[in-house]
Amino acid sequence: MSTMLKRIGVVVAWMVATFATASLTLAAVTRVGEQVDAGALPVSGADIAARVNSSSTIDVTTTAPTPVTTEPANSTTTTTTIASTSTTRPTTSTSTTGSSVVSVVPEWKYTPGGSVAVTVTGDVVALVVATPAAGFDSDVDETGPDRVEVTFESSTVSYRVRAEAEDGVIEWRVDVED
Repeated sequence: MSTMLKRIGVVVAWMVATFATASLTLAAVTRVGEQVDAGALPVSGADIAARVNSSSTIDVTTTAPTPVTTEPANSTTTTTTIASTSTTRPTTSTSTTGSSVVSVVPEWKYTPGGSVAVTVTGDVVALVVATPAAGFDSDVDETGPDRVEVTFESSTVSYRVRAEAEDGVIEWRVDVED
């Protein structure tokens, strides 16, 4: 009987330990998930597309098909029509239009307080996303077109990230306040 009680005691102790471990794990995962979700400032795909469309200029060149005449060795004439191609919009590249640079791939600035992504077209910048680091809150002050400005704050320090553009080149500035 004593052996049976010991086995039951071991099983009960194992069940209590398993439950405690599962509870602690769930609490930790929930806490980390809240920190990750709380700070992200998502930008919808439609908003990104609207920002790119409103600040991008892309030249489209279309030419008519050109007939090409060739004469092979047997002296018959062959005419072939070659279709032209046109480009309407680059999707993940940087192209040049006049003196403006169009960037649909965001450029990033990373700080200990968080990260900021912006796109640039000539002298126009547009915020794509601002994501604070764990323990920081974010405040978006400006989203473009002249400047992007985001502040990441914790209880002890703040980082102000600014982005401005000149001729397609982003000029970053980060100010730190203790």
